[in-house]
Amino acid sequence: GADDPTDERFDLILADSGSATVRGPGGVDVGPWEVVVENNPPIDWTNRQNLSRIDREAGATVTWRTASAGDYVWIWGGNADAVSNATAMFSCLVPAAEGAFDISSYVLRNLPVTHPDGERTLGWLSLTGLKDSQFRTFEAEGLDAGFATSYSRVRQRVSYR
Repeated sequence: GADDPTDERFDLILADSGSATVRGPGGVDVGPWEVVVENNPPIDWTNRQNLSRIDREAGATVTWRTASAGDYVWIWGGNADAVSNATAMFSCLVPAAEGAFDISSYVLRNLPVTHPDGERTLGWLSLTGLKDSQFRTFEAEGLDAGFATSYSRVRQRVSYR
């Protein structure tokens, strides 16, 4: 499943448990394909409500709970500011068992400041739960390698100050 207020282009939203068969009809260069993926349980971002405004000089800590110690959490965020025509992003992959991660001021200072009117700036912070064991390979004519996985993502708009 997914919760993304800034991206409405989802083609597939999976339930919290079970599996799903995903098929593609192929095209001119790649033949039809099919793969079964296991659904990822939702990630529980425990301090999400405290991170709608982030002081870039102070850094920020994200915390979560997850079902399996073998999972990973992909933390990524950024800001796109139309006023200054500046965009920057960051990305960190953390073992889920850690339950918390500090995003340093060194990283956050590289993001543009959110414009005060909030309409010409898009700032976000996202936590994505990944299971290393869930990557599935598949084959199709004309394709050297194919893989698929499911993930659980929670994303929110953020004001970087």
